[in-house]
Amino acid sequence: MKALYWFPASFLLWISIFLPAKAQDSLAIAREMYSMGMELFDFTTRKQARDMFVQATEFNPKFARAHLMAGKATLLTVNKEEALPYLLTAYKLEPQIDEEILFLIGQAYQYGEQFDDAITYYQAYRRQLARSLSFDKSRKIYDLDWKIFECRNAKIYLANPVDVDIINLSDNINTEYPEYAPLITADEKKLIFTSRRPDNTNPNLAEDFEYYEDVYVSEFANGQWQPATPFGSPINGDYHNSDIGLSADGRTIYLYTDENGGDIVQSVLEDGKWSTPKPLKGLVNTPYLENSATITSDGRTIYFTSNKPGGYGGTDIYVAQLDENGRWGKPVNLGETINTERDEEAPFISHSGQHLYFSSNGHAGMGDLDIYVASRTGSVSAFARPVNLGYPINSVENDVFFVLSGDEKSAYYSSVKSTSKGEQDIYKINMERWRPINIDSLAANEVITIAEVAKIAAEESQPAPATSPGSLTEVEISLLLTILDAQSLDTLEAAVALINQENQTVLGGTRNEQGAYEVTFTNKDYVTYKVKINKEGYFPYESMVHVIGHERRKNVLHETVALQPIKDAYTGIMNVYFGHNSARPNTYEDIDYLEFLLKNNPGMTVEIGGYTDNTGPVEYNKLLSQRRADAIKDHLVAKGINASRIKAVGYGVENPIGDNNTRVGRRLNRRTEFKILQH
Repeated sequence: MKALYWFPASFLLWISIFLPAKAQDSLAIAREMYSMGMELFDFTTRKQARDMFVQATEFNPKFARAHLMAGKATLLTVNKEEALPYLLTAYKLEPQIDEEILFLIGQAYQYGEQFDDAITYYQAYRRQLARSLSFDKSRKIYDLDWKIFECRNAKIYLANPVDVDIINLSDNINTEYPEYAPLITADEKKLIFTSRRPDNTNPNLAEDFEYYEDVYVSEFANGQWQPATPFGSPINGDYHNSDIGLSADGRTIYLYTDENGGDIVQSVLEDGKWSTPKPLKGLVNTPYLENSATITSDGRTIYFTSNKPGGYGGTDIYVAQLDENGRWGKPVNLGETINTERDEEAPFISHSGQHLYFSSNGHAGMGDLDIYVASRTGSVSAFARPVNLGYPINSVENDVFFVLSGDEKSAYYSSVKSTSKGEQDIYKINMERWRPINIDSLAANEVITIAEVAKIAAEESQPAPATSPGSLTEVEISLLLTILDAQSLDTLEAAVALINQENQTVLGGTRNEQGAYEVTFTNKDYVTYKVKINKEGYFPYESMVHVIGHERRKNVLHETVALQPIKDAYTGIMNVYFGHNSARPNTYEDIDYLEFLLKNNPGMTVEIGGYTDNTGPVEYNKLLSQRRADAIKDHLVAKGINASRIKAVGYGVENPIGDNNTRVGRRLNRRTEFKILQH
C-alpha cells in the first residue's frame, strides 16, 4: 500500500514538470488520477483518495464522476462542508450520476450549517425513495427522517445558544494533526490526551498513512500548558495507543487495547513509574467491544461503553461496582433513558458523582455525536432524561470526550471548529454561566419528535400558500397512476388503493380509457395517503402522497409506477432489527411485507438467511443468526404460511457486505435476507 501511496505523489511531480508540454493530455491525466483515487478509496485511505479525485477535477472540470467521488471522499474527512461544490457540480453535469446524490448534497449542506437547504435536498431524496422499488427503502427513509430531525434541532440550538466561552488550547497542545480524548486531573494541573503526530514513539505510518496514536501529557505551570510530550513505555507501545479514562488524582490511567475484541486496561503510577497496563479484574471486559470508561472520585464505580449482547443497539453505557475482592462486579445497562438504538460514547462522571456526561447520536442532537448530561436520580444506574449541552459546545461534527475539572467550572473536549489548527483539536470551556436549553420548551417544539418529521418535511417542501391554512377550502383532487411492467414497459392491470393515514379510509382506483388508474378524493388540510399497488407475479408497490389543499397542490397528480416482476433467485435485505442477544424482532414491517408476498403468490418458496458481524465467538454468532431466522419463519407460520414454503438458515459471519473493521460495516453485516427459491 505504501508503494501505491507514493506513486501518485511522484506522478504529481511529473505533472508539474511536464504540464505545459502535455496540456493536451489533461483528460487522460484526469482519468489516471481518478483511477488511482478509486484504488485508494476506503475508510483508511480516504484523505489520499480525496486528493486524487480533487486533482482529477482540476485537470478535467467536466469529469462528473471525479466531482462525485471528490465530494464523497470529503464527506469522510473532518471538513465535510467542503464536499458541497464538488457534489453540486456532479449533479449539474449528470443529475442521475448516483442514486444518493440528493442525500449527499443534503449532508454537505448540513455540515455547512445551511440547514434549510439541507432539508430541501433531504426532502427531495425522500420523495425519490418513496417512489423506489428498493426493498430496503423503509430503513433508508427512517435514517433520512433522522437527518431532517437533526437539521430542525440544529436550527433551534443555533437560535438559542448557551452562554459559554470556548477556547482552543495553545500550540503546546494542538497541532495540525488530530488531538482528542483529553483527560484532566481534578486540580487541572495535568492534561493527558491522544494524538497522531510525528514526534511519537513509532516513526512509521499506520495502514491509513497517518501516524500511529500515542498518549501525550502536559503539565500546567506558570499560567500555561507546557509543551506536550509522549509517554514512554509501557503506556505507549509500537502500534496504536489511546487513553480513555483517568482517576481524579491522576495516578491511574485507563487505556484501550484492541485485544479480545477491544478491552479496557489500566496502569498505575508507582514510585514515579507507570506499571505495565493490565486488563481490569472482574466482569467489565468481554469478547465484545469495551472502548471507553470513567471512574468515580472514590474509585468504586465505573461507567463504560460496550456493544455486548443485551444492549439497545450500537455501544451502550454500563455501570459496575468494585467488590470487596477488588474486582468489578456484574455490569448493569443504564437503560433506555440513556441508551438508544444508536451509539453512546465516551462517558464521564463528575467529581460529585451526580452528573454523567456522554456523547450520543441517538438523542435529539445537531448531527453526528453530540454531548449530553444526565443527572443522577437515585442508585448509580438511575439517571434523568439527558439534556443536550447546546450550541456552540455541540456542532454538526463529532463532539466527544467531554471531561470536567473537580470544581466543575471548566471542561475540556475534542471538536472540529473553524478555529481548529488541524483536524480534531482540544478545547477548554468555561462552564460557570452554562445553563441547559430545554428543547421541549422552545417555541418550535412542534418539530422536536422524529415521528413528526415526515409530515412536516412534506408540508414545508411545498410552495407557501396564498392564504392562511385556516382559509383553505375543500377541493377535489385526482391521482392518476400509470402502471407499467418494469422490464417490458407494457401497461398492467393491477389492484390500486389509496389509504388515508389518519382514519385509514380506503379508496379504490378505477381504470380510465387511457389505461391509467384514477383515484379521486376531496381534501382540505394536511393529509398523508399511502398508495398501494398489487399484482400477482410482481413485487407490491407502496408510496406516500402528501397533500395540503388546493393552494399547495395541483388538482391532478400524475405518477408513473413500474412494477418489478418476481423472479427466482431474487435476494433482498429485510429491515428486521433485533436487540443484542435477542431473537425477538423489534420491527415487523418487512416481515408483514414478505407475508403479503407469500399469500399473494401461493407457488412461492423462500429462504430466510440470518447474518451477524464478526464481533464475538463465531459459533455463538452462527447460533444467534439461526435463532433470528427461525424467529421470522415462526412468525410467518403463525400468520398462516405453510412451513414447507420457508427455509430458515443461520449464516453467522459468512458473506459480509460491509467492512467488519468499521462500525458502519458491522452494522451492514448484522442483517436478515430473504431469497426467492421458487415462485
